[in-house]
Amino acid sequence: QQGYDLLRAGILEGKNKIQMTVPVSVNDIFNLYKAVLYDSPELFWCEVNGARYSYNNKGHVTYLMPGYNDLAKDIPGNTEKLEAALSEALADIWSLPTDAEKAKYAHDYLTHHVNYDLNASYNQTAYSSLVNHASVCAGYAHGFQYLMQQVGIPCAYVLGYAMGGYHAWNVVKLDGEHY
Repeated sequence: QQGYDLLRAGILEGKNKIQMTVPVSVNDIFNLYKAVLYDSPELFWCEVNGARYSYNNKGHVTYLMPGYNDLAKDIPGNTEKLEAALSEALADIWSLPTDAEKAKYAHDYLTHHVNYDLNASYNQTAYSSLVNHASVCAGYAHGFQYLMQQVGIPCAYVLGYAMGGYHAWNVVKLDGEHY
């Protein structure tokens, strides 16, 4: 948990080099890094691929250098754009009485406002779906996850393999059941 918190805080600050002051092994660092990114769709400037690390002679990571896309050049400005898009997406959700209706609303919002585009910029992020309105499955899933987080509905980003390729989904918890 301490390593997770260190990485998340460093990425939120836009640090290019995050010192790991708790022991994290070389074997565990990328799983920890992915966990932070898969839990945090608001970290749209951070890429799963492209991260690097240095380590000591005990096999512990000393520094992690996250992989950032060019949205990192203006994190405050791009966050403002994401927040505006989020407000627009959530405008009518608050009046819905049940979590199931809110989840369906978020799903429908994304399917009606986002074009599936393999060449979409930042297509592995919530930014692509909510701001640019063009993405792939990962962007849809991160966008949905971010919407659910804003309305307090537990939602996880999940990766898997289906029909011959990698795919991203969500697991959402409604009325005590996972869907």
